[in-house]
Amino acid sequence: MSTFRTRVGAISAGLTQMVYGTAVDVDLPSDARYLLGVEISGADPTYTTAEGGAGMVKLHSDSFKGDIELLTGPITTSGPGTNGSGQAMTPDYVDLAVEDLSGGDAIKVSATVTTTLTTARLYEVVLISSDVAPPKDWFAWANDGCGPFAWAAVQAGTQLTTTRTALTGIQMPGWIDAIRGVRAVMHKTGAITAGEEVMGTIEITSTKAKLGEQSFVTNALGATLGTPVGTGMYHDHIEWARCVIPSGGAKQTITPYVNLRTAVTTANRVAVCIAGV
Repeated sequence: MSTFRTRVGAISAGLTQMVYGTAVDVDLPSDARYLLGVEISGADPTYTTAEGGAGMVKLHSDSFKGDIELLTGPITTSGPGTNGSGQAMTPDYVDLAVEDLSGGDAIKVSATVTTTLTTARLYEVVLISSDVAPPKDWFAWANDGCGPFAWAAVQAGTQLTTTRTALTGIQMPGWIDAIRGVRAVMHKTGAITAGEEVMGTIEITSTKAKLGEQSFVTNALGATLGTPVGTGMYHDHIEWARCVIPSGGAKQTITPYVNLRTAVTTANRVAVCIAGV
């Protein structure tokens, strides 16, 4: 087995929430037959007061059965001050299991943000592929124990109250065996209000009724002590939560619901990514 690591050209995210920027084209090596993973890093080249959000990166190819849309970092919010250090992001590695490639497959990679930004967000993306199937232990702890993914989709929305609220449904294709992982994020997208915490859960339901409601704890942001100043809060990495939600070989609508523990005054964004194979 030989692995290949292919850099995608310079990617700039679309700055309108959930609207992808211009896709960058890249061809996998001629010997590549399996797409094993993607490595993502992002940064804001201009730091704008009271702005923040998470990122989304999408892989599209005619060689894929469906798009792979990933919720990723940097997951940040700017503070209310006029000065502050920038915020970091450790590269986000997502294990993939896309088989039966032809070699030299053309892939389009694009990015966007979960909430509108003013200036810019830049991404570096590397695709990891191989010439033969990986050994059995290659995916031993893939995606925090969820296993590799061949499909993923993201939905996001704003939530300020404790009223259980539905996000737009996600169409789960029938060709995947099951949803195996969920990544859910609560993140401030504006100035932080003194003395307010952000925490809660995401519930997902399916048109396959017997699956019921399945709950996932999100990250949490603690209340400030006094008036916030300087750099805002951020998360370096959000892990995948394990689950098995079978497709039954038929398309389903997966609806995420948001449950906030306590109300938030302003600028609280929620995003969820579901992924399967």
